[in-house]
Amino acid sequence: MNYEEITKITAERINDYMNEAIKTDSRGVAEMFHNAAWGARSLWFELASQLEIELIKKNKYQSYELSREIERQKEEFMKVLDRERIPLLREGQENETI
Repeated sequence: MNYEEITKITAERINDYMNEAIKTDSRGVAEMFHNAAWGARSLWFELASQLEIELIKKNKYQSYELSREIERQKEEFMKVLDRERIPLLREGQENETI
């Protein structure tokens, strides 16, 4: 798999998990889906970093573009993963026993 394929699949999974977290009426389930989304983002970052390392070994100048793209995508994922997007996980919400 290449960077674009990994990123596309990861974005789909993160969006799916976050949508489920937003739709649920259980704080515990919302936490679970949010954590799953974070896990997908973490795996993406590990895979993207490994691709970057391999590219650096081949051509350090070409890797600069990939590094910039990884950083841009990382910031985008961070926006999508914001807990404040999930009604049950927003600051100030009553805690539910899980």
